[in-house]
Amino acid sequence: MSNSNRRSSKRDSLKKVFRASRRQPKKSIIRQFFEAILMLSIGITLLSGLNQIPQEVDILEKTSDTFSALLSGLIEVFTSLVTIGSGLILGGLMIFGLVLLLGGLWRLLRVISLFIMISSSTNKSRRVSSRLRR
Repeated sequence: MSNSNRRSSKRDSLKKVFRASRRQPKKSIIRQFFEAILMLSIGITLLSGLNQIPQEVDILEKTSDTFSALLSGLIEVFTSLVTIGSGLILGGLMIFGLVLLLGGLWRLLRVISLFIMISSSTNKSRRVSSRLRR
């Protein structure tokens, strides 16, 4: 019986997900009034503060200076990334060249050793065949 209670409680908890959400209780009129007054006072303070910015400040000039500084900074970052990338590519190419050089030397040594082994075995067979003829 306790097993069926557990199953039903699981079903109930799953069903809660698909139930319609409960409506939030309405805010009281006093709270709505204070929220409205607070929003109005913050908005008025913000706009009056922005209005007191001196008229001599040329906003377009400031924004163009800001964007030019931003763009020059981005250009410097890009050039530094290109420099780092080119250095990494050159380093990688140097390592790749060294690997190719060492691999080529290793294969050349193997070929030379195989050639020496073949030539020595043919010389021995020639010696043996020449001794047999005598």
